[in-house]
Amino acid sequence: MNNILIISLIHPFSPRGKLIHFGLPALDHSNHLIQMATKHNTPHHNQCIVRPHLYRVSLNAKNVNQLQHTAQNYPDLASWMSKEEMHDKFGIDSLGGIELGNGCKVIHVPSYLRGLWEECQEKATEVDGLIKWELIHIPSCETEVARDSQQHREH
Repeated sequence: MNNILIISLIHPFSPRGKLIHFGLPALDHSNHLIQMATKHNTPHHNQCIVRPHLYRVSLNAKNVNQLQHTAQNYPDLASWMSKEEMHDKFGIDSLGGIELGNGCKVIHVPSYLRGLWEECQEKATEVDGLIKWELIHIPSCETEVARDSQQHREH
């Protein structure tokens, strides 16, 4: 079996570096959920947080302007790195880039989902076992999904 790393980048920006609608509240809520999931990480399981920050690289002049604008407008989340800094840190040729931090991060999705599931199970036991977890099969839902999928393929 191949080892596949399934990760997700957590940040509030579009590919062009603009703040997305409800991006900051979404970042806060995501980080709260990540914190809950991380409580259940052990040395025997992969850690939920792969990197506590991430980077965006500028490869053209337009992208330089976009990402510099992001760093200027959101200094608490983004900091500009010159092309020399990017080369020194990563050994890549670019026109610069930004480092995203302060809640922006890279997570390991399977560990995150496992941690959330364990948190849900723990919360269920806190209410005296009044919550019952079970997998249910609903044929009508499968029929609707299949029909939607068929209509999508026809268009």
